[in-house]
Amino acid sequence: MPLAKLAEHLIGGVARAEVPFEPIGLLGRFCAPANLLMPPMPNTLFTRDNSCWIGDDVVLCPMFWPACRQETLLMAAIHRLHPPFAKTTKVWWGDPDQDHGVASLEGGARGAMHMDTAFSFCDRDLATIFPEMVDAIRVHSLRPGKVAGTLDVRTETKSPA
Repeated sequence: MPLAKLAEHLIGGVARAEVPFEPIGLLGRFCAPANLLMPPMPNTLFTRDNSCWIGDDVVLCPMFWPACRQETLLMAAIHRLHPPFAKTTKVWWGDPDQDHGVASLEGGARGAMHMDTAFSFCDRDLATIFPEMVDAIRVHSLRPGKVAGTLDVRTETKSPA
C-alpha cells in the first residue's frame, strides 16, 4: 500500500466499503458499507500528547483514555520503523506493548485542556498563551541521570521577573 494511503487509513480509520475484499464472519455480514472496521484517531493533531523528547531520545506516553492509546501505538511504530528514528532513537519509557498499570503520561486529559490550547508556538520566538493556565503550570525537567539508564527529575521554580 502506498505510504500516504497507509497513513490515511491508520489516522482516518477504515470503512467496510474501503476494504478491497468481502469481509467474512459476523462483523463482515452485519456491517453496512459506511461502518468503520477500524476507528479513526482524531486526536493525532495533538502530537505532543503521546510522546516527548529527552535530548535525542523519546518517551512514548501511555495514554489514560482507551480511545487515545492507539496514538501511542502509532508513534511507537514510527520510532521503531521509520529509518531516521529506528537506528538512532532510544525509547526511555512507555512501550505500548507493555502494561504500565495505572501509570499514564499525556499532554491533555478530559478534565483539562490540551497543552496546545494553553500554549502554542506561532514562530520560533512567538507564542500564544492562556495566562491563567500557564501561570498554574508546574514544570518538571527530566535529564539523563549520572548513572547510565537513570533520569534526573527536577521540579523547576519560577525565575524572578
